[in-house]
Amino acid sequence: MLHTKLLDEHEHEHEHEQADWRRRTKKPAPLCSLAPLWWVMPPEAVQAARKFDVGLVALSGRVERLHTTLEEDPTHTLAEECLGVAMRELYRHRYFVPELAAKAAGKIKIKPKPKKKWRLEESIWARRVRTSDSKAFLDSDECERARFEIDWQEALSHKLEGFIIKTDKKEKGAPPATRGGARGGQAGGDAPAPGCHPEVLEVRDVLWEHHDQLYMTFFYYASQENKPNVFMINYLSYQRFYEDCSLAVAGSIGCQPRNLDQMFVAINASGKGTEHAKEKHNDQHSLNRQEFLQLLVRVAYARYIMTGQVHDVSDAVRMVVEQDVLSSVVPECLHDLNTFREHYCYLEEVDHVLRRHETSLRALYKEFSKDLDPSRVLEKTFVVMGYDEWIGFLQSVHVIDMGFGETSTQFCSLRHGTLAFVWSRMAVIGSEEDDAVVLKTQNLLFEDFLEALVRVSTMVGWPTDAEIEEAGYTDAGEFLLNLRQFSNVYDRFMATHATSWDQEPRQPIERCVDHLIAWIIRVVAAAG
Repeated sequence: MLHTKLLDEHEHEHEHEQADWRRRTKKPAPLCSLAPLWWVMPPEAVQAARKFDVGLVALSGRVERLHTTLEEDPTHTLAEECLGVAMRELYRHRYFVPELAAKAAGKIKIKPKPKKKWRLEESIWARRVRTSDSKAFLDSDECERARFEIDWQEALSHKLEGFIIKTDKKEKGAPPATRGGARGGQAGGDAPAPGCHPEVLEVRDVLWEHHDQLYMTFFYYASQENKPNVFMINYLSYQRFYEDCSLAVAGSIGCQPRNLDQMFVAINASGKGTEHAKEKHNDQHSLNRQEFLQLLVRVAYARYIMTGQVHDVSDAVRMVVEQDVLSSVVPECLHDLNTFREHYCYLEEVDHVLRRHETSLRALYKEFSKDLDPSRVLEKTFVVMGYDEWIGFLQSVHVIDMGFGETSTQFCSLRHGTLAFVWSRMAVIGSEEDDAVVLKTQNLLFEDFLEALVRVSTMVGWPTDAEIEEAGYTDAGEFLLNLRQFSNVYDRFMATHATSWDQEPRQPIERCVDHLIAWIIRVVAAAG
């Protein structure tokens, strides 16, 4: 009997608490309606009262929804934590009328300090001038030309020079180049120096003319297939490349799919019998940059010279590049890295956002980076962020989904998270077999990390400041974290606000960057 009585009393007390809760959480009367009749509220007071009412309704609604969630599932720990936060914010909510500065200061006039003109050289990006090979904020033509020339000479020394001279039918009368390729012995007699055969120079000029798009195409296909090495094109990515560009010619002598597969093997073996036979950084089952240049020349020969359509190698290369490759590739292959940096990174407003969070950003970069051996210090930096560390960072802060889908109601796909890494590296001059060059090419310095964050921020459909304020939250991180409790609402919001990397952001870029950083900080703080 006593036990039953205690249970009845407990249930009665619980019902009383629920009734009291509903009574306290019903929609309150507008604040303006509570003002004394004799008081004519000034406009600023009316505006403050309305702002208070909107915030009170939003905060009360959040508390009520979370309370209902806990009633249905008392073990919901995340809802319990969020309820505590929501209750504290509700208790802190106040009616506030800001005083006009002129009234508060009286007749004292304070002369404002002249605003210092913002300079990129003094911004958070300043170190890039010292660390980049171009010694500038952008990849210069001189830097890109130097990189291309090294790749081109590497390609020639892998038997490409002899292949061009042997297969070109227009320049048959030209003097042959010396044996040994671009790194062979000195030219003898009337023979041109290595790499200086007229047709070799013409092929080089065609490739240089389109080097920006060709290198971006290489970067794109190298970063496909969700593989650990995103710096070379493996066999599956190569197949996707020639299928996307429709390079195979059915029934042809040398350009059917099996011929293109044989080219992949032959190019990977092109270093055998030369000084390049033991290249330590050249994966024999993938194409690096100079091998990609070789590929374009060999495909041009098979597709256009062997079929008799043209007789000049440089003409065939131009046709492959312009008609087959660049007209078929996806927009990611035509993206201009420098244009993005000028329009979205190197802005005063973006610099102010990054500076405001600089301490946190440097701490995150250091936390997720890898330590370097003291003998391999890069640009006076003892830590660098490789591809694995970057992807691990994005996954840890819930920016990318854990799957491999092209689309997702999460922030951005793994594919575009990978491209943000690849695109944020500055051009590096040097051989792909040089340890220092490889280290710099395959890792992000702090400024590269910042650029990658800016790029990711453009791939997410963030809530606007008005939406955040209307919902009663302080930033995008808090807004989205609370929204994720209601999966259907969250998915619908992400779907309706979705944006593409190649579209103009729905709001100013500095707000996108600020929203991303707010999200990251909130996630890290919640993880403890």
